[in-house]
Amino acid sequence: MPEPDLPSFDLSGELSLEPLLRKYTRRRARMEPMYAEMLLAARELVRPVVLRRAFPSAEVPDFADPLGTPEQVVLGLCSVGGALESRVAEIFADEPAQAVVLDEIGNAWVAGLARQLHREIRATAAAAGLRAGPGFRPGIGHWPVELQPRIFRLLEAEQHGIRLTGGLMMEPRKSVSMIVPVGQRLARTAYAPTPDAD
Repeated sequence: MPEPDLPSFDLSGELSLEPLLRKYTRRRARMEPMYAEMLLAARELVRPVVLRRAFPSAEVPDFADPLGTPEQVVLGLCSVGGALESRVAEIFADEPAQAVVLDEIGNAWVAGLARQLHREIRATAAAAGLRAGPGFRPGIGHWPVELQPRIFRLLEAEQHGIRLTGGLMMEPRKSVSMIVPVGQRLARTAYAPTPDAD
């Protein structure tokens, strides 16, 4: 079974507001309290789901072959859940600025969750004397988005509240999937890594 949680994640401590506030100069003093308020709201709304599973390359050739057939391929999927998105939709008409800030925090949170997932995969690989490559995402670079249904089936994503639409969009939208090669020696690949992974 996939792991529904990675307890080593410090979910509340991952997100810093500083990168989000950096774009403000004169307005920073006015915007900072709103960001702090929306971060508190986000902490009540986020319901993190983190799934990962390692497969021998022979079991998943559609993922392994483009990567030069590493020893293993780790499939990962993370989401902050749908409650935050629902809250953004609820308040947008009356409080559009708060809604935009809350949505931005949600995007940053799932990106941070993806980085933590990738770091955890790398640490697990290193403990076994292996290396982990970058995370690759269906729909980015040469990786076809049509791989998403297979990732979702292998990770039993729907049992954890993450599903695909008919157009292969993830729901909740604030979700990230990744494909990570693991082995002693990793082949170079022309595929572009996900910007959310280390």
